[in-house]
Amino acid sequence: MIMIPRLPLYVICIMTFCSLSSLLAWADDSSLDQTTQQIALNSRPDAQKDFQVDTSSNTTDKQTDTNDNKSWEFSQSVKYSRGKYGTSQESETYEEDSSLQRDFANAMVSVTIPSLWQTGNVIATAIGRQIINKRTVKTATNSIISPTIAGLGDISLSGSYYLLEEGRNSPVDVTLTAYLKTPTASVKDGLGSGAWDGGPGIGFTKKIIDHIKAVADASYTFIGKVPGEETRNQVSLDGGLEYDITPATSATVKYEYSNATTKGGPNSQDIALSINYKINDDWKINGEVDFGLTHGSADETYLLGASVSFAGGILGLLPSPNAVSSNTSDYQTASSFFEPISTRFISDPLFLPLKGQLYGATAYTYSLAHSSTYNYLGKNTAKSSVDTNTFTQNIQYGISDRLTLRLIDSYAFNKAAQSVSTTGAVTNNNNEGFNNPTIGTIYRVLEQPSFPADVDLTFNISPSAFSAKEAGSGRNGTVASGTQPIAVVTGIGREMKNFTIEGTFTTTYVGNKYYESYANDDNYLEQEYFNYSFGLNTQTRLTERLSINLGAGYTITDHAYLTNLSTGTKVYVTIPNTFDLTGSINYHFIPNRLVGALTYTYDDYSTGKNTYSAVTSDTESRNHYANVFGARMQYLF
Repeated sequence: MIMIPRLPLYVICIMTFCSLSSLLAWADDSSLDQTTQQIALNSRPDAQKDFQVDTSSNTTDKQTDTNDNKSWEFSQSVKYSRGKYGTSQESETYEEDSSLQRDFANAMVSVTIPSLWQTGNVIATAIGRQIINKRTVKTATNSIISPTIAGLGDISLSGSYYLLEEGRNSPVDVTLTAYLKTPTASVKDGLGSGAWDGGPGIGFTKKIIDHIKAVADASYTFIGKVPGEETRNQVSLDGGLEYDITPATSATVKYEYSNATTKGGPNSQDIALSINYKINDDWKINGEVDFGLTHGSADETYLLGASVSFAGGILGLLPSPNAVSSNTSDYQTASSFFEPISTRFISDPLFLPLKGQLYGATAYTYSLAHSSTYNYLGKNTAKSSVDTNTFTQNIQYGISDRLTLRLIDSYAFNKAAQSVSTTGAVTNNNNEGFNNPTIGTIYRVLEQPSFPADVDLTFNISPSAFSAKEAGSGRNGTVASGTQPIAVVTGIGREMKNFTIEGTFTTTYVGNKYYESYANDDNYLEQEYFNYSFGLNTQTRLTERLSINLGAGYTITDHAYLTNLSTGTKVYVTIPNTFDLTGSINYHFIPNRLVGALTYTYDDYSTGKNTYSAVTSDTESRNHYANVFGARMQYLF
């Protein structure tokens, strides 16, 4: 019987967003008055906090973006908040939001994906501005600890319709809004309520005198049912003034209010100060400071964000018919093997999609790994093998010829681990499920032929979207890492007619790792550490259709402490370094459009150690290596 896994909720949200974008684009009336098209929405990057809409700031920006056909906007923000939330203990929350917005002549839709880090003695779970529960974290010995909880937040979808414009058909600007929050955050960790929330809203903007506007918003949120809590729907109001300091700079001060979402809870009241600065037609930055006036709010909140506007999108993914052919002419005319070219082959290590191109890679791999375990006396106590089947999907979209967005995820099944001890005892475990997605950007800082080499800067983050469970006691585990690493990659390469070479250096921050072991039903924390990787990648093009890729890499891994949160036991972990060799044979079924490849990777690991307070418990992992065989299809639209 074939089991088809359910799509993760964040994928469903993104698919819904794309469908809404396409529907609105189809329904969009391009014959609307230019004056109507100038009505603006200032979509705040902290959409997880509330969905009040400020319709005062972006009239000029909207006109510019509409005229330039830059109908998409990508924004990134980081937010820090601190508060006691009515308890004697203080907690801190860090939030990173990634938003994608699609603008139309008189409407907007957006999706926001937040990542959360919360540290302190109190785990505070929020709905909008309201804290719905607070709990003090303790160990089995009843001592208070200050853990760091991290993971994916509640993904939200929002939309706006610009109903009326001041001075033309109304005394004020009027914007209708709608909001939906999905329960993607972990309820167990306190990062989310586990319920769907959403509702309508309305925003008003009124010019008072030159450079000064009055702004006000109101919304009603239907709060989903939360186990153990008597929830109430929420009414939120805010109002204030916006001052245009310069044509590119505006500042806003607001008073914000929300009623309590739980019975007996405090209302939320804040004073918010924000500033927006338009760097040019594409880039904007903004900052905000909030001061809480009640226990229902954080004491202090600080936000810094940036956004970029660009053309293209769901209805404009296909490039012009000559986009690829014009890009490959220098390959066809190059006279020598080592003559530099700027052709972008989709199987090449230096490949980036051009502006408006959509690139995808679908891969299957089978991995077979072996290792041996030794005790503190150096005696071999067990031999283990792990075989894994994995499907991986990579999607990239060219915002410009030098800037690319990408999303990568994988699903592993039948990850069977078998350990055979020297006494003959056999232990079998199985893990399966989705890995955490990787969201990233690649920017080509320097490019051939204006520079002797291509220089790329890559940023990746893998939000902790799925819980990490270690298999045991006959129960299957997961393949999710339990952490959310952040990686920065610098690549330098040179592409020639028949040969490409690239060197890479990667710094990876591996945050705190949380997982549950089914072997003893205890929870574990592996503390944060850094990895440093060096890589060398090449491609040799034998013909226009046939090529061979070869590469090598080495990863230096830091040490970490592993703590059993139930017993307090700590283990000092020496994580193995890794050396890998990779190779593939690539064939262009359709030149530079559809490529098939057979792949192979060999991984070799150094000795890993677990060091306990009692030396007799120490273990080592030696002779650890893996062979990985696979097939891959790459395609370009």
